[in-house]
Amino acid sequence: MTLFMGTFLGKLDAKGRLSIPSDFRDHLPAVPGGSSLILRPSHKYACIEGWAWADFEELAGPMAQLDPFSDDEDVMAYAVYADSNHCTPDKDGRVILPEAQVLHAELKDAVTFVGLRRKFEIWAPAAYRVHRAAMLERARTRKLSPSGSAS
Repeated sequence: MTLFMGTFLGKLDAKGRLSIPSDFRDHLPAVPGGSSLILRPSHKYACIEGWAWADFEELAGPMAQLDPFSDDEDVMAYAVYADSNHCTPDKDGRVILPEAQVLHAELKDAVTFVGLRRKFEIWAPAAYRVHRAAMLERARTRKLSPSGSAS
């Protein structure tokens, strides 16, 4: 399993290129032609998620149990696949972000990368500071049971 952790600052250039931190690239499995990375807009937050291919496949695995002609399968396919893209960082670790993803996360020039175990997120720095503060406050006020569920 992939383990992304840490917080890093980066820059988005005028052409939409972004250098993935080497700490994150080191956790991407090599495939013929480079590393396997999926980038997608988060359906929960104003950020972009980065997934190693194998973890992304596992995330989408439960969809195989759905009737391929059902509304539930359509909803999940739109949420998971429609705006996702497969990319391989170049020799300098750069990828080109689709304009729709840049707009979704309201990215300008500076970005914040956040490692979250199986995925990483790419945020506009000011939005990340607000989000992080809210998440830390939620963590302070939550109690977890031994099974890991919140009580």
